[in-house]
Parts: sequence; structure tokens; C-alpha cells
Amino acid sequence: MNIFRVSGKLLTKYLCLLMAWAILSTIVPYWVASPNAGKSPYDSLYELNQATVTEHSLSDADVIFVTAHPDDESMFFSPVIVELSKAKYNNALHLICFSDGNFDGLGETRQQELIRAASILGFQTHKTLDYVDNIHEEWDTSAIAATLAKELKELPLHKSKQILVSFDEEGVSGHPNHKSLYYGVQDYSKKHKLRFFKLKSWPVAAKYSAFVITNVELIARLFKNCSAIHKYLPSLVNYIPDQGQAIKIYANFNSWFLNLATMTYAHYSQIVWYRWLWIFLSRYMNCNELELVI
Repeated sequence: MNIFRVSGKLLTKYLCLLMAWAILSTIVPYWVASPNAGKSPYDSLYELNQATVTEHSLSDADVIFVTAHPDDESMFFSPVIVELSKAKYNNALHLICFSDGNFDGLGETRQQELIRAASILGFQTHKTLDYVDNIHEEWDTSAIAATLAKELKELPLHKSKQILVSFDEEGVSGHPNHKSLYYGVQDYSKKHKLRFFKLKSWPVAAKYSAFVITNVELIARLFKNCSAIHKYLPSLVNYIPDQGQAIKIYANFNSWFLNLATMTYAHYSQIVWYRWLWIFLSRYMNCNELELVI
């Protein structure tokens, strides 16, 4: 009975966090961008992240996501992918996946799953390469840079600028293939003078914080931008931490369901029991933090 009681309390707390996040990420932006404010309801889809996207010039571009395995795009990058694929930003999204994820012999299946996920997420092009998926080996950095040079020449890049997005030095999960991509993409970006954003790897506590940290950040941002707080409680504003140069892209309730679809439906072969823990506890499902490398 005690186990069920504890489980019930944990579930209740989780659902409260989920509801709070839905309000902060979706209902509040809808209210801010309501028709009564002279805007279309569709503007609420952009209210959460538009200032960040605009400030860092993440629009009017060919955005190339470089991943190691099928499902990386959904597992780690989905908040920023869904955001940058929105029509108003006028981006064209491309996905280059360096391996078919054949470590467990499911390469062909996972290639087909990637095609489905890319369609759901709004990629204009996607390609799976033939690097060997191996959790024990790193990939050659020079080879990665050379492969990128070849693949980007073949892509239909028609925008005025190109942006690369990939893993950072830690690769989020520590997978050597992820970490190898960072150094290869960095080398290519330096040589060709392209902007490269890396996905920040968070500590374990932050990585599995579900909606806790995201809720705190959204509340802080709401207070920071609230004219009533500035007018009646100006001293409170000084206690609200500034995010500085952090480039954070948040999912809302709508896009979260899209993220769930790619993880649970498109990449169905990867749904083992511990993936459900990632889906419901990982902060990467509701927020991405990018850092500009070059």
C-alpha cells in the first residue's frame, strides 16, 4: 500500500508540473497574442520563441541538422527543429544523419523510421549515410568534415545563409559518435565560415528535470516582461536572474505532442521501457539550449 501511495503522490506532482508547463508555454502566450490584442491566434505559435529566433538570426536560412543516428533528431533536437520549421521564419530544414543505427541489426528499419520522422518534423531534405554505428568508437574528424563538404554541395540550398546545428563536445549522452560530430562540424564550419550552433549538454539533474527548470525559467521570464511587476514591484525584477547569452528554445503543448509522435510512432523500434523515462522526464523534450560555436 505504501508503494502505491508514494507512486500516486509522485504521479500527482508530475501532472501538476505538466499542467503548469502547459499554462506557461501555451495558454499564456495565446492570451498575450489574443485577437483582443489586435493579433491573429496563430501569432501565439511564435510568441514563446520569436524574440530569441530573431535576435540570433535563425530565420531566412538553410538550417542543416547533423546527427549520428536515426532518432537523434527526435530525442535531442525536436524543440528547436519544430520551432525553426514554422512558416513565418522562412527556413528550409535539412537533415544529415551519419549512420543508419545498425548497431543492433535494425539499420534498414531505422532508415525507414527516419524518413517518417523527418516528414512529421518538417524537413525539406534528409539523408542517411553509411558511417558505422558503434558505441565504443569515435569517428574520424577529418572524414566527417570531408563528408559534410560533399553532402552540402548536393543539397538544394537556396536561402541567403546556411546554419549548421549538431551536438557539443559531450554529445548530450556521451556517445562517442555524437562527440565526433561536434569536432567534424566545427572543422568544416571554420574552413567554410558557416555559423555553427551546438546543442548544450546539461548535467544529469537538469537533463532529467522534466518540466521543473523550464517552468521556473518561464515564470521568471513572465515576471521580467510583465509591466505590472515593473510598475508596482520594481525591486522584485532585480532578483530575477538574467539568462544572459543563453539561446533557449522552448516547446509548447502543441509541439510537445509532435515531439511525442516522432519518438513513439515514427521511431517505434526504439521504444523500449527506459525510453519512456526519457520521453516523460527528459528536459530535452521541452527545451533546447544552443550555443554559438562559430
